[in-house]
Amino acid sequence: MIVTLAAIGLFASGLQPPPEAERPEPPQTEAQQAEDRDNEVSEGERSGDGGNLDRVICDWRRVQGSNRRERVCQTVGDRRATRDQARDTIQRMQGSRTDPAG
Repeated sequence: MIVTLAAIGLFASGLQPPPEAERPEPPQTEAQQAEDRDNEVSEGERSGDGGNLDRVICDWRRVQGSNRRERVCQTVGDRRATRDQARDTIQRMQGSRTDPAG
């Protein structure tokens, strides 16, 4: 809490924190950098548009009526199927409505 107050005080006064206060990133080997590149997830893959349909994606979702969260894991193919089914349902519901004026 004291660190937060000190940072707010520095920000309010317009002063920059000393350079030694910034934490440098630890050095990585080429193997670690390659692994990080392989594990990167794009936004398209996150939403289920990735090429590998067997890849498992896990999310934390809030339980309705509670502050508790639960972990939900699905394959990319399952996410895509769920998304497509929801899209079809919404389109069907919107198409079934009739215009009372027309």
